[in-house]
Amino acid sequence: MVNILEILEKELELRKIRAKEFWHEHSKLEREIKKLKEENEILRKDLFELSQEYFNNKNK
Repeated sequence: MVNILEILEKELELRKIRAKEFWHEHSKLEREIKKLKEENEILRKDLFELSQEYFNNKNK
């Protein structure tokens, strides 16, 4: 019985470590996604402005 408890305690510790690692990775990915969304919005606005300029110049 003691052996089973030791095994379960070790497994619990390993799972805690893995959970922390996954949480850190998840947080890192969330920050990266947020950054990419912001960059995407900037690029979208730039593209819109450039297309407006292009079509305004083309129509002249």
